[in-house]
Amino acid sequence: MVPISGATLCCAILAISCLPFVELHALPALRTRFSRRFGEGDLKLEPTEAIVFPGSNVTFICSHPSNVTFKWNFSSSIKAFDTLLGVSQIEETGQPIFYSRLTIPFSTRAMTGEVMCSTEEEHSKVSGFLIVNGVRNGETCRVSSDCLTDKAVCQEGICECPRNYVRLQVKDRGFDACREMIYSLYDPCEFDEQCTHLVDPLSMCKKVCVCGPWARDRRGRCLALSELNNSRSQEMYRVGLIAVTCIIILIVAVSLWVTLKRSCHEQNLDNQRRSITQNDSPSGNSISIDVTSDKPPSYDDILVTQDPVTSPPNFKDALKNCMSAKRLLRQVSAPAGQLLPQPGVELSKTPSKVIHET
Repeated sequence: MVPISGATLCCAILAISCLPFVELHALPALRTRFSRRFGEGDLKLEPTEAIVFPGSNVTFICSHPSNVTFKWNFSSSIKAFDTLLGVSQIEETGQPIFYSRLTIPFSTRAMTGEVMCSTEEEHSKVSGFLIVNGVRNGETCRVSSDCLTDKAVCQEGICECPRNYVRLQVKDRGFDACREMIYSLYDPCEFDEQCTHLVDPLSMCKKVCVCGPWARDRRGRCLALSELNNSRSQEMYRVGLIAVTCIIILIVAVSLWVTLKRSCHEQNLDNQRRSITQNDSPSGNSISIDVTSDKPPSYDDILVTQDPVTSPPNFKDALKNCMSAKRLLRQVSAPAGQLLPQPGVELSKTPSKVIHET
């Protein structure tokens, strides 16, 4: 019994003597292991899940209580990003916190995936997820509830709008929504974006798509008031131009009609004058007869016409007539008041005949 008790006593003495060495070397390592296991003083990442819409900027912050070297890794195709190192303090304790800020500009659906932050000194790593357009973990979804877009459905692992629906970004509500396509004014709507993007930029939603107070409906289109005034002035100018053109054409037509009517009237007057002149003047046959009456007719003419042949005038009568004509010429050419002597030949009856004939 004594030997056993001596051995126990020796082990107890040895253990008591070794406790300071165990507390000096083993406990810090054990504390560090437990602290890493439960996250006390460990690497942290905020946020652990970022859900954004396409085109948005995303920011992740990786922090550590010690001045370590941060390293970022991605499971998706993220090539453009910025990092910023800084130091801040905890308000309660005043201890410094070292951090690295990651900024990803203009996110796209292809960037959806895991974002990892690690340190080279402790070989620790934390992970987060970037979710673009409501698609979780590598552009995949399991059920429609994974999709953030309102009324979106999970089709073949991707959040999409149903058929005949379109995805709209509702600014006032800060989320995207799938809504049925509309094509014209006065179609039912829920958001202004349906009208502005699908119907007309100047329209708005009042349970149906209507033109805003700054525009007016013109044949299914919303025209701004300024544009409407310009169009009215252009229409007035066009109407005035058409009216002036019609007036000019009417004036030209009336002028042509008056000229043509006057020409026809003058032509009718000329025709009437010609017909009157032809009726008043002797015919061509009588003129030819008068001209040809001075010469005796031929034997053939006598046989054809069977007109009686006129005998030639008496020589004495012709001589008397010639003498009377000579005396008349001399009397006309004599001075006024002078009487010519009477010839010896008795011509009492002949002058009266001559004067009558003349």
